[in-house]
Formats: sequence, structure tokens, C-alpha cells
Amino acid sequence: MGFYVLDLTLRYQEKMKAEGVVNLTGTWLSPQDCHPNPAGHEFIAECLVQCVTNTPGLMHVFVH
Repeated sequence: MGFYVLDLTLRYQEKMKAEGVVNLTGTWLSPQDCHPNPAGHEFIAECLVQCVTNTPGLMHVFVH
């Protein structure tokens, strides 16, 4: 249908393994609020940039 999906599951698992953590609470606003904090948003942005630059079908959308 022409949709692209950025699934961060594997990237989050790799990040947790690399940082030696068992959960992502360090990227949350607070222990009660799992929305991303600035570090979490930065990670998501980095993943998005990688996805856009490595997906030929998306690059033409941003170049035009």
C-alpha cells in the first residue's frame, strides 16, 4: 500500500544490550511516564534519519 514502518524493536534491544541495561527507563520522562525524554527523542531521531537515508523510496520524497 506504499506505507513504510519504522519498527524500533530490534534497535532498542541492541541499545539495551550495548548499554548493559534490562529496560529503557533511562530514556523515559519518569518511572511513571514512559514517554521519551530528550535522550529518548534523540535516539528515535537518529533511527529515523538512518531509515530515511537508507530507504530509497523515502529519499525521493525529501529531495523534491
